[in-house]
Amino acid sequence: MGNLAVIDITNLPPLAEESIFGGPSAFSRVLDWGRSIPDASGIVLFTEPGRPVPEGSMEISSAPSEVIYAPIRIIRREI
Repeated sequence: MGNLAVIDITNLPPLAEESIFGGPSAFSRVLDWGRSIPDASGIVLFTEPGRPVPEGSMEISSAPSEVIYAPIRIIRREI
């Protein structure tokens, strides 16, 4: 059995995708953390509809969730 990183990027502020002091962005650092999980088979990102799919990712579902309060899109990033 493997592991899977699940990261919620719903309402991610634009600053999270900007470089920090010339280094990787906070978003990049979170993805690096997800890749570092032992035996991780991938990363799943939850985000709101209409958000661009991050580079290197594949959208696996764009259908809104059944939860009234939080329409969710699921994106899986291969590692």
